[in-house]
Amino acid sequence: MKKTIIALLVLIVLIALVACGNKADKVARKFFDAMDKKDFTAAKQYASKQSQELLTFAEQFMKNLNEDQKGDMDDMKYNIVETKIEGETAIVTYEQWKKSDPGNKQSKTLNMVKEDGEWKVKLDKGNVGK
Repeated sequence: MKKTIIALLVLIVLIALVACGNKADKVARKFFDAMDKKDFTAAKQYASKQSQELLTFAEQFMKNLNEDQKGDMDDMKYNIVETKIEGETAIVTYEQWKKSDPGNKQSKTLNMVKEDGEWKVKLDKGNVGK
């Protein structure tokens, strides 16, 4: 009887730990928050190893933008709508719009992949911003 109770408690703790784990939509939200602040160092923490190279390129690109172009980027907002997980990959569907034009929302997707057991944003040259 004692062994059954201990086994049951261990199972409950394991399920709780998995449920509180690194979820794809939470990582996506942290990534969006970091990008909104133009904190590329933080954004790279939530990106796959391959995607970190693209973020380094984007960071260099940002340095060359004029103030009007930077202002356009400051005007963007995001809302995660849905997350579909299939094994080690996930697709996060989100809405993007300008603060100055909230009625004009665009639906986009963000690819995610598990690396070392943690969800990471997977950016590809061909699908950035789609």
